[in-house]
Amino acid sequence: MALETTTDVDSISSVMGPNNEVQSPATAEQQKEVVDRLSNGGTVVAGEYATGSTTKESLPSDTIPEGVDVGIQAKNSNTGAVFVGDESVQVIRLSPNASIELGVTDLSAVYVQTPNSGDGVNYIYEA
Repeated sequence: MALETTTDVDSISSVMGPNNEVQSPATAEQQKEVVDRLSNGGTVVAGEYATGSTTKESLPSDTIPEGVDVGIQAKNSNTGAVFVGDESVQVIRLSPNASIELGVTDLSAVYVQTPNSGDGVNYIYEA
């Protein structure tokens, strides 16, 4: 037999956790933080970068939102591999059309080096 009721809830004192343990409920601020972290930013930023030499070069500066990864793809038209890394070393070898995702706070933290000037990468992230 089902019991139907209509009532307003003024407050919740506890909730059941994933292991059936009693926990305090999330505050409105904690709920908003979770929603903000999981929400889509709504704007996709995409660009391309071609090297001007065969030495390491950083990608253009742009702030990456917290929790967002940057997709880096070696251009399909490259005549050789692109080496990706940080300012110190570029050890990740990407053949043409290969890609990697990186968790950085600014696009300029990503450095690329190509054996041929003019080769480069495409990048994409959500803002």
